[in-house]
Amino acid sequence: MERFGKTKRTKEIWRYLTRRYKDYGEELAFDLLNEPGGVTDEQLSKFYDDLITTIRAEDEDRTVYVEGNEKNRVYASSPVSVGDLHAVHSFHHYEPLWVTHLGSSLGRPRLPTRDQGNKAGLPWKG
Repeated sequence: MERFGKTKRTKEIWRYLTRRYKDYGEELAFDLLNEPGGVTDEQLSKFYDDLITTIRAEDEDRTVYVEGNEKNRVYASSPVSVGDLHAVHSFHHYEPLWVTHLGSSLGRPRLPTRDQGNKAGLPWKG
């Protein structure tokens, strides 16, 4: 599964990180891949299983977060399937975009800043 880069190198990095932080408390968790996409759910699940196997060889109890396919959008795909009791599925939900990205170029329609006046009639202090 080279879609995400070099799988061997990725596993080496996670092995290093797991060894490095093995003695940290349970407040530390690993998010294995941010907003994946461009592969099938089956390919993504296998990729996660390979990474989790690498991590479990060094740390049996570390919590890992896995994200769904298609940029981890909540409606894009089913949760990936991984066979690990310490895996947590997370998702991202950016809708409506104009609220979640308020003030950014992605968050259209843009609300005016305080200096521009609030012609939209919405309370926003910019």
